[in-house]
This record gives sequence, C-alpha cells and structure tokens, in this order.
Amino acid sequence: MTTNENMRSHTDVCGRIKELGFAPSKRVRMYGESFEIVSEPFPEGDGISVYAITGNDPQVRTLRLPLSILGVRELPVKVA
Repeated sequence: MTTNENMRSHTDVCGRIKELGFAPSKRVRMYGESFEIVSEPFPEGDGISVYAITGNDPQVRTLRLPLSILGVRELPVKVA
C-alpha cells in the first residue's frame, strides 16, 4: 500500500467514525461518562482517538475509541 493509499484509508475510517457521532460538538456516552467531542477523529498508535471534555472536568482529554464499536477489525497499516 502506498503512503497516499494509506492516508486515504485512514481518512475514510475517520470519516466513517464521524458519521457514527464522534465529531466535534457531539456528545457520546462511553466508559460510564458523558463526553463532548472537541476534535476530529485522528489516528493514534494503532487506533483512533478524539479529544473530549466531560461536564465534570472541562480539561481536554484524549478519548481512545475501541475498534469494536467502530465496526472495524483493524485499521490500515500506518506507513512511517
């Protein structure tokens, strides 16, 4: 897979994740907490994350999204 194809694959995955409601200004409930998403989804390590805040703590946190809820088994391999 070329770097351009890999970047397009990550972009496609992040686009699908946004369609699931993990987009800026959306609220989701995970890990027993309610989060407000404050960033676009982005690749991080071998997964996808978003920045989010909670009502109890306005400090921005990195929220790692489990692949199982995203409907994917694995992400495209990230080429350095």
